[in-house]
Amino acid sequence: MKKLLIATLLGVFSLFAQAPAFDVASIAPCPPGTPQPELEHMGIADFVYPGGRFTARATSVKFLLEWACGIQPSQHSDGPAWVGTDRYDILAKTEGNPTEAEMKRMVQKLLARPVSPETQS
Repeated sequence: MKKLLIATLLGVFSLFAQAPAFDVASIAPCPPGTPQPELEHMGIADFVYPGGRFTARATSVKFLLEWACGIQPSQHSDGPAWVGTDRYDILAKTEGNPTEAEMKRMVQKLLARPVSPETQS
């Protein structure tokens, strides 16, 4: 059982390692109390095809997880409150013309990437 779990985890990690990634990305926290975008529940995610640009304005981590993973709110737990309330502006760029599915995988990889102490403010 333990070997199966380790093999499964290694397989998942290798998928993330092979997934396409943005060449450059900027993630900026919005000021506290930033309202949700008008007519949007949790945020806006938009990508340019062709062009390889991804933008998310005043979006929450919860919205990005749901968009990038294709899941509904009823399909996951809410997690800590900040996941749905804190808002971020994200700008990212990659070469070529990734499809929507590739763009979603790149956002998944961006969300899974650990933050190093040097990049924290």
